[in-house]
Amino acid sequence: YKRDFWDTQLYKDIKDNNLATKVFDLAVNMGSSWAHRLVQRALRATGQDILEDGILGPMTLAAINKADLTDLLAALKSEAAGYYRTLAATKPKRAKFLKGWLKRAYA
Repeated sequence: YKRDFWDTQLYKDIKDNNLATKVFDLAVNMGSSWAHRLVQRALRATGQDILEDGILGPMTLAAINKADLTDLLAALKSEAAGYYRTLAATKPKRAKFLKGWLKRAYA
């Protein structure tokens, strides 16, 4: 995981370790593109003007590192929960995992 996710996706460049770990955890579970989209949505929800492209590039990293971390982490957890709820609703066979996914989202 360190080689395939942490190192290649630049999570080490997120200054707050709690936030970096949260994005990393989501990337392992749902794929890095979706995890990055959700953090970009969370940034937008906290008032930052950032493009939602699923890429954790210099602009997204800069926005993350200047954000209010409490607000951003709360927004990211909410976005992740919404993603999992939508997944369970659109793929009924996966609905059995929703409770665990929501625990993961809000952890």
